[in-house]
Amino acid sequence: IYEGQFNNGKEHGFGTEILLCGFKYSGYFKNGKKNGFGKAEYSDGIIYKGNFNDDLISGNGIWFYSNNNIKTADESLITTIYNYFYHLFFFVWEKIDFF
Repeated sequence: IYEGQFNNGKEHGFGTEILLCGFKYSGYFKNGKKNGFGKAEYSDGIIYKGNFNDDLISGNGIWFYSNNNIKTADESLITTIYNYFYHLFFFVWEKIDFF
């Protein structure tokens, strides 16, 4: 589900995206991809606030964990894991024929 600004039929500008898995992103989009500053909330309580580039976590940002730990994006292994699984998931998703 997406609510926000569009340009040429794609998410563009500020918006909020909510996925069935419980993931929620509020922030900026460019040509249908997360770009610029945003806040990502995961179903397990982890929150990331920071920069995105073409849907991937990029540059400065902070991870907030449910146990009250805080780490910068460059310190966190979860940044690498997120970027890896993001590409893996959407590669498989695009190959599935739903109709």
